[in-house]
Amino acid sequence: MVDKPFEITVKFQQVFGGHWYPIVQTIFLRSDGTRIRLPLLFDTGADSLVLHPDYEIMFSNLQPQKYKGIGSAGTYDGKKTMGKIEIFGRVIECDVSVLSASAFGRPLVNST
Repeated sequence: MVDKPFEITVKFQQVFGGHWYPIVQTIFLRSDGTRIRLPLLFDTGADSLVLHPDYEIMFSNLQPQKYKGIGSAGTYDGKKTMGKIEIFGRVIECDVSVLSASAFGRPLVNST
């Protein structure tokens, strides 16, 4: 039998009244060298990282952005930037969206 072990596994944590979620520890690397640790929900269907506006202060280079809601004809105002994060022992650059609206915890679709 072929053995195919996983390099990394994501453990589920019990939060929010007894529900279990795949929470991963993420470190945001700011250009000034500051490291900000933030636990995030690991969503395998997401194509970008979405944060609540409370975390907008972590970024100095946000640009206005319109987002379409999943199953919605309207758009939502938000902001977007490129961010550098450390996750799973690797440092990557990725799109970071900051907006207050989401569809069941999943990111909204970029409208531009």
